[in-house]
Amino acid sequence: MTRIRTGKGTAIGSEIGSQRSGICLRNSDFRILTSLSFLLVFALALLSSGCGGGRDVVRVTGQLVKDGKPYGAKLDGAQPETFAVDFVGTVKDANVIFPATINADGSFRVGGSDGRGIPRGHYRITVLHSGFVGAGGDRLQSRYSAEETPLVVDLNENAKLTIDLGAGNVTK
Repeated sequence: MTRIRTGKGTAIGSEIGSQRSGICLRNSDFRILTSLSFLLVFALALLSSGCGGGRDVVRVTGQLVKDGKPYGAKLDGAQPETFAVDFVGTVKDANVIFPATINADGSFRVGGSDGRGIPRGHYRITVLHSGFVGAGGDRLQSRYSAEETPLVVDLNENAKLTIDLGAGNVTK
């Protein structure tokens, strides 16, 4: 590629064998082209960052405990227990439920719809623990159902929560 600067502009072109091809740009055209290139790169960088959308979600992890000890369930084998933790809230005037991924030892993570977190906001936390496919009913006697749960939390930043099922509270 050949770039030739003249008094009236810049010529950009290439030479292949004995053939020459190229365009001639006036200085003002060259500045406009440079400015447009910069704006295009800036716009692409902004779009790839999600336009700041990552700041609107929080990552939530935590541990279920009962009377200070980890509270877990049997989640494998022929008859795994039913164990669920859900974060229930309102986002943009719509009721939402974000289920947690829970481990047998009671540790959990709330990934949200895309795995990157859940929207900032006020949430009620529901917990269900029953036998295989619900056998035996809720071992927590519906104390943490959507209608009854005393577990509430405001999430404005990433948080590691401790949910005490004996005391009926949640701490950050």
